[in-house]
Amino acid sequence: TITARRFHALEKKLAHKNIHFRTELDLVGDIWPDRPALPAAPAWALELRYCGKSRAEKLSAVRSALAEQGADLLLLSSLDDIAWLLNIRGGDVACCPVTLAYLAVDAAQAKLFVNTAVIPETLRQALAADGVELSPYFDVYTWAAEIPETLSVWLDEEKTNCALWNTLSARHRILSAPNPTYLPKAIKNPTEVANERTAHLYDG
Repeated sequence: TITARRFHALEKKLAHKNIHFRTELDLVGDIWPDRPALPAAPAWALELRYCGKSRAEKLSAVRSALAEQGADLLLLSSLDDIAWLLNIRGGDVACCPVTLAYLAVDAAQAKLFVNTAVIPETLRQALAADGVELSPYFDVYTWAAEIPETLSVWLDEEKTNCALWNTLSARHRILSAPNPTYLPKAIKNPTEVANERTAHLYDG
């Protein structure tokens, strides 16, 4: 629940007080036997007539950015970036149409860590057609610990939790930079602009 940037700031601030951090413990989980399950609302595909740019086009642009930066792998943790990049929407967060997930992208494929039960078969097939493989949501930590040490990883310190950051930074070269989806997501294409106007007409 703490970003890598906040974690590093705390670590630096408290180092002179001889305070050390344990990030592998789940103290709340240990004393909460009836803890509710994570949300699992069905996900759906955002059609091209709403987003204006295909999943394949967006993934291609991200891979070009990876090559330009000399990174082997991008790991996305921010749900809005994942939703935008894969043209999917969900209902796991109140008032925000996103699905709980992590996404890893390299030059050849993408791996979506998600509750696979929320992905309907039609969306599963569409993702597979664009080279997106599904894995269970919590497997991201095991996967991160097993990435070959020769790979360099692009992470956004502001968007990645400290547990994942520490797992990867201990063994890999980290490119710490804003997600390559950040600016493209902000720049609306003509289809998105037209749909925003339509939405405002409905709203008004």
